[in-house]
Amino acid sequence: MLAAGFATLPAAEAQAGPPRLAAPSGCAADPTCALGLERVYGIRPVLLTGGLSALDDGRADIVLTSSIDPGLSRPDITALRDDRGLLEPAPAPFTTRATGELRARLAAASRPLTTLALRGLNERVQDGERPAAAGADLADGNGLGGADPSGPRVTVGGDTALAHYYAQALRGDGYRATVGRHATVTARAPARPVFAIKRAAGIRTLSAFARHWGRTAHAAADPLEDEQWAVSEHSVLDLPGAWQLTQGAGTVVAVVDSGTRLDHPDLAPNIWTNFNEIPGNGVDDDGNGYVDDVHGVDLTSTSRTQNLNDGDGHGTHVAGIIAAAANGRGVVGVAPKAKIMTVRVLDDQGAGTTGGVAEGIRYAAANGARVINASLQGDTPDPRLNDAVAAAAAANALVVVSAGNGGRDIDQRPSYPASIPAPNLISVAATGPLTGKTLDSYSNYGRLTVGLAAPGGMILSTTNDGGYGQKSGTSMAAPMVAGVAALMVASNPSISATDLRSQLLQRAGRASLPVAGGYVDALDAVLSSATAVGYDTTQPPQIKVLRATTQRKRTQLQVAVLGSTQAIRSYRVTLDRRRRSTVRARRAVFSVTVRRAAKRVRIDALDGRGKRITSTTKPVRKQRAGKRGVKTGHGVGT
Repeated sequence: MLAAGFATLPAAEAQAGPPRLAAPSGCAADPTCALGLERVYGIRPVLLTGGLSALDDGRADIVLTSSIDPGLSRPDITALRDDRGLLEPAPAPFTTRATGELRARLAAASRPLTTLALRGLNERVQDGERPAAAGADLADGNGLGGADPSGPRVTVGGDTALAHYYAQALRGDGYRATVGRHATVTARAPARPVFAIKRAAGIRTLSAFARHWGRTAHAAADPLEDEQWAVSEHSVLDLPGAWQLTQGAGTVVAVVDSGTRLDHPDLAPNIWTNFNEIPGNGVDDDGNGYVDDVHGVDLTSTSRTQNLNDGDGHGTHVAGIIAAAANGRGVVGVAPKAKIMTVRVLDDQGAGTTGGVAEGIRYAAANGARVINASLQGDTPDPRLNDAVAAAAAANALVVVSAGNGGRDIDQRPSYPASIPAPNLISVAATGPLTGKTLDSYSNYGRLTVGLAAPGGMILSTTNDGGYGQKSGTSMAAPMVAGVAALMVASNPSISATDLRSQLLQRAGRASLPVAGGYVDALDAVLSSATAVGYDTTQPPQIKVLRATTQRKRTQLQVAVLGSTQAIRSYRVTLDRRRRSTVRARRAVFSVTVRRAAKRVRIDALDGRGKRITSTTKPVRKQRAGKRGVKTGHGVGT
């Protein structure tokens, strides 16, 4: 099996026949597509329709897509450089009939629209977010939102996320900007066509592809789903029915573990990307305290760099159980369209510290993970773990942990973090193959402490050599539950972490096992979550500022809104008693960046008439670099 997801290119022989090109319709007559490839690069391709998925299923050798396609951020995809000038440059991001100040304001709003930022915007819309919310969030995140406008009227054409981005930015500059017809401004993505391939050694340009494309060995993997007893129709997990309702799209699951084989062919399509961070520039672009955390963070050392490689193999196996892609090859995960955020806290020997795990849970919650899987254990409590789980609760994240592999009752002899009592934490015991209804002998248990039982014995998943293999343990059972939780979030994004936990327990299959709930039931859990009305939604609205930091004359806020939020139409941000911005109501947890340093922030939730519903204040602290306590605390392992 080919290692590292790279194709090996022999020096002499080339494959017979033309390359297969997946492209939009009309490519055959397009001078920048098929005709241009033949004229400029001497390539006469076989044409078919499709996108990057055609590379995954082996139908195509090369794909024509857009530079803002979020799939180009995958670690196994290479965007080829057009080294002979075939493709046209990216268009201007906007056109306008106006001149002078408006044009200057639009130019300023265009500066944050990097290719990576546009990919993030595109991904959010693909995941089902409304264009208005996605565009406004991007503007607010770059400090471009503003107070109530009273200036000239401007209409931005097109009901797209980009149009709403420009409208929100212009409102911040005082314009009464709306999105609709009869446009003063027409927004368009500064995107350009890009040819992309599955990453191959030595191929970075179209010229190199023209010389060597045919030397890639195509070895299709045999589907292994039939060998995954836990995902079969007759398993206690009951996954096939749940997949008819959702496959986890739009949900981020953090794997707090030993790292991930990012370019594994079954994982690369679902690797989370931090679109606010520019890769490899050595700068903390998003101001979260971590440098170059593009696909996650490495907390096994205090180095500023991020090494997410999985030397132990445990984290890659866990990641595959959660979200191996349904791509016609290898295995399939419980939530095959969820995203995996890598939080490396265990070294190449599978060892770590409670300090590193605590920071990993905090990082995951602060950076958008709705579900956090921690398949690890230790025998000594650490208050920092409890605090981190509480911080995850404030950010509406469910923490799923393994019960441990000591074969003991952890009601009597605790294991951590499994024994932490928290409304957003659930621990999982492991059942064996065949019926999947019997606890494996190694599995810890506890009627008070352990919430659920899930398949954990002889689980086939992804390995860190690019292949597939079996592992057993409660470490394999926890990601089964984490995957089900991701399906639940995808079916009801507004569900709270507390309600996720309660629905998992209430909808578990009945069992005589020594656990609190029973067997995890994917179908019943997803059905219940889709229509769940939780306790939080019946309570008065409450605002919490989860993070308020200042860096480089910018104040960055992470805000959570709990309770019944239907009446909230906007939020007013006041820094040091000076009103700085008004942002529209959005998701339960959102971020705002204001271009001004401050010592204290106040957030007011407003109704449709601008009347205050509730408010909160919080001191602003200077942003500190992360990784300060990752080498401290007690030992943990798999």
